Amino acid sequence: MALLDVSVGDSDTDDSNDVIDVDVLDSDGLLSVDINCFAKGTDIMTPQGAKRVESLKVGDDITTADNRTISIKWIGQQTTKPRDFNENLQAIKIRKNAIAHEVPSSDLVLTAGHGIVVDDLLINASVLVNGASIDYVPLEELDDEVTYYHIESWGHETILANGVPAETYIDYKDRASFDNYDEYLTLYGADVQVQEMPRPRISARRLLPQHICQRLGIDRNMEHLLTA
Repeated sequence: MALLDVSVGDSDTDDSNDVIDVDVLDSDGLLSVDINCFAKGTDIMTPQGAKRVESLKVGDDITTADNRTISIKWIGQQTTKPRDFNENLQAIKIRKNAIAHEVPSSDLVLTAGHGIVVDDLLINASVLVNGASIDYVPLEELDDEVTYYHIESWGHETILANGVPAETYIDYKDRASFDNYDEYLTLYGADVQVQEMPRPRISARRLLPQHICQRLGIDRNMEHLLTA
């Protein structure tokens, strides 16, 4: 099975089964699609308590950060080779209590572009990297292949992942990058855009409010680089 099967646009193929869209490669030949997901083993809150993301399925109920019950529309799944991804898509670990007491309730690993809610702002995980309690996961600590999951609900919602308020799937353009995209098409026939929640998103460190920087130990002038 191909680790990444993106069939949109023009593609370069070889004698293997892999299909790589040339439009998703950056200047260094690294994969740069926005696959913003939770790592396998992440606990997602449900009305029955926390359940591992890999155990959930379409139609299951989950709990929002404001304690509503919603159903899962789809779960995108992607198995990747971390060394094939550029820095902005590498895994980030938010250590227990990094955001607040019991937030996360245990270490949370997710991709850099996944948004979490801090002080009513939706902030990409990479923006919160402080080199200590929130940091890139060194490549040497990751398996050669890593499986990520992204939960899609019927709207853009905030759910709880290891106790952290985190967004559900939003960027409909990248559904085709998931390994099980055909499952989505079988269920729903075609891509449907998800309207983004009415909450400010911060995707650049320079835009972080100073009070968040101070509380989380973030230096807005320092870029924390991924190292193997």
